[in-house]
Amino acid sequence: MAMKQNFKVMDTRRRGLLGTYTNLAFEDTFDTLSIADANQPATAAKWFAPGHTTYGWAAFPSLTSSPSTYTLQDGMLRLRMQQVNGTWYGAHLSSVNIKDEGFTFSKGYVEVRMKVAQRIGGWSAFWMTSLDSPTTGMHGEIDVVESYGAAGHYGYNSAIHLWPGPHPPAGASQVHWAAGVYPRTPVATDDTFHTYGCELTDDWIVYYQDGVETSRVTRGAEWNDSPYRLYLTVAGGPDRVKAQAVSPVDMLVDSVRVWTP
Repeated sequence: MAMKQNFKVMDTRRRGLLGTYTNLAFEDTFDTLSIADANQPATAAKWFAPGHTTYGWAAFPSLTSSPSTYTLQDGMLRLRMQQVNGTWYGAHLSSVNIKDEGFTFSKGYVEVRMKVAQRIGGWSAFWMTSLDSPTTGMHGEIDVVESYGAAGHYGYNSAIHLWPGPHPPAGASQVHWAAGVYPRTPVATDDTFHTYGCELTDDWIVYYQDGVETSRVTRGAEWNDSPYRLYLTVAGGPDRVKAQAVSPVDMLVDSVRVWTP
């Protein structure tokens, strides 16, 4: 697809957002645990478990599974990957329920303050997916931050994808497309908290780390006609380290905020 040619990995060290956003549309500082089962109504909580995607080699349990992988720790959200009786379990939260009811946004700035999992096997992520586009049948995926713990993937990764949907319009392209950003900066694996942000404008998808732009991609029509859900996840991965994975592995989240115009 031609859009791949517009992808730019930048090291501008530019600070500040491209737009101005006056509305704090979503906020969770995890003073309380606002999580409901994924089949509950949108008014039940800020987050729903498990999110309705599956990946990695750790199962995503329900909210009531024991022991829980969704807890509070020192005023922060603790998402845990652990092995119980030979089975691996991760944690996967979504800002919408199974009916796609809940928080979504199309333009603005989203930021998480978090400490990624530091032990081998823990695949930490803060990411977004759009609803299926009514014009192309595709949906977008924006990986704001991904980190693979002690798996040799030094630093943090970001990526963008376009995925085929289940009901494409006649003649629509159904080819998966992806591009990655690999800054390889040490901040994601230094066992401390950092902020990771993403700005969605009419024209750009822009990534930020600790307030500094790291990269951007042109936001074409494929990315503009459906709103985005939020996800917080610690999964099991990559496959090659499963035999060496340790338990438990924790990802800590201090806050998530979204500002819109």
